[in-house]
Amino acid sequence: MQITNGSKIMTPLSKEIILMAEQLSEKKQIALIEFLKTMLDDDYISEEDRENIREAHAEYLRGEAIDHEDIDWGDDELPGDDVE
Repeated sequence: MQITNGSKIMTPLSKEIILMAEQLSEKKQIALIEFLKTMLDDDYISEEDRENIREAHAEYLRGEAIDHEDIDWGDDELPGDDVE
């Protein structure tokens, strides 16, 4: 089986990392993912993030997006503004 990341063939080191991770329990795999995220640049985008961005873009293209000005951000009055 050839392990790929999209259209790129993974390096031997990447394959070794995957094979090692597969030997861990699910709980330890989750911990490993969280640890690896700390080593990535701030602009890292997960596959889940990519899917959410794709869906949001599709909604925008279908005209389902809400205009920024139409959102009630609740900025007009802060709690306690009516207290004298």
